[in-house]
Amino acid sequence: MKNLVSTKYPIIYKGWIFSWIAAFFSLTLLTIFWERENWWTAIWLPLIVCGTLVPRITRVIRNLKTIRADHQYLYISDRKSEIKISFNEISVFELKTIGGIYKIVLRTPHPQLGKRIYFMASILYPFNGKTIDKKMRMLRDNIRHIQHNMQIEES
Repeated sequence: MKNLVSTKYPIIYKGWIFSWIAAFFSLTLLTIFWERENWWTAIWLPLIVCGTLVPRITRVIRNLKTIRADHQYLYISDRKSEIKISFNEISVFELKTIGGIYKIVLRTPHPQLGKRIYFMASILYPFNGKTIDKKMRMLRDNIRHIQHNMQIEES
């Protein structure tokens, strides 16, 4: 039985983040028009933020996936298909951001997914963090257990 690990609708989170980026950019433009004489001093901080954080955020947001898991495999849903990945192929499973985005790094790059997979455990992560953390801890333990068993079988 596959249990849902991530949120079903990462598109909601993607839209929310991109709307915040658009609002920030719009406020920057308004600041330029309001501060006509010293506009270049008002634009430095937004330019630094837009130049450093926005590309990183968009890279992570673009790669958000919906993930289900059972006792041995992760099932990563793309728009067109569902990809099955064994727990043995996972090298890193960690919390990436405070907002609840997790990162999975694969040992070898997958042809469709690449080396890194991002997923959001819940859209309401800060408010239901205890239950999500418990679910993620169980998933991490399952991954470690399967990897440990495979190492014992190989030796």
